[in-house]
Amino acid sequence: MSTFSIIIPFYNAERYLHEALLSVQNQSFTDWECLLINDASTDNSEQIALSMVSSDERFKLDKNFQNKGVSSSRNLGLYKAKSKWICFLDADDIWKENKLEKDFEIIQHSDSQLVFIYSTTQLIHNSIDNKGNLYGAGNNGLTQNPFFSLLSGMHIHLSTVVVRNELIKKKSVVFNEKMRFAEDTLFCYELLRFGSVFFNNQVLSYYRVDVVSSTSFIPKKEQIMGSYIVFENLLLKVKTSVEKKIVSLYLVKIGFKKLIVLSLLKQRPHFSLYFSTLLKILKNKNVFLLHKVYALILPFSILINKWFK
Repeated sequence: MSTFSIIIPFYNAERYLHEALLSVQNQSFTDWECLLINDASTDNSEQIALSMVSSDERFKLDKNFQNKGVSSSRNLGLYKAKSKWICFLDADDIWKENKLEKDFEIIQHSDSQLVFIYSTTQLIHNSIDNKGNLYGAGNNGLTQNPFFSLLSGMHIHLSTVVVRNELIKKKSVVFNEKMRFAEDTLFCYELLRFGSVFFNNQVLSYYRVDVVSSTSFIPKKEQIMGSYIVFENLLLKVKTSVEKKIVSLYLVKIGFKKLIVLSLLKQRPHFSLYFSTLLKILKNKNVFLLHKVYALILPFSILINKWFK
């Protein structure tokens, strides 16, 4: 059994896939398997993957015979993964050669409560340079109770994440295949409930922005609804009364507020989206009464603040 299972889903990613795979192959830490999941690509992506599989036995290829989306592909990888720890890499992103080495050092110096590692990433476009902004936030080191401290402002890119495979299997945590946007955020939020998290503020990867390679086009409505849907789904999964109260609040304070800003305060307001979502909140038995009242007055508060700035 290897230490890491690396899951790389891809869909029509021929432009960048080879570079991503080379960044895995060139890791200074070598005890890993890499699971390549072809989501019914129609370009040359599968040939690129097959070339790597034939030259390095640590790479393995599986496929969906019809395009099912990135969540389905990642879940297939989770099912196939045999290692103690699971990593993710998008087909257009790149790891620094010491990425797994640094992750393994953290694992060696942590106890059994550690379930999740993430690190800073640098944003790039077509090629690597030193001018890109950094993405990833947290207190450097170990956080013992991460669910409440990270829930309101967690900035995690999935290509930096390492999670304990045993926990995923035990708790049956998977990617929501009905979501086409922010499904990775929901996945990470779920895992935060079960143990400690280590944030490494070193840049260990490159996050290529403005590229569509691992999934298909995401409609504007789903982008607007993203944060709200994350908290709506999370509210169905949390168990304790404290967790439910916090998630209920954040559903309105973060998810619904973002929806209001994006749907009402733009040149083309989505009034129907706002009203239908508000109605869902008012009917949701899991949302606390006080938070429903907050949802009713929130748009007026936002508009007043906007007018009197």
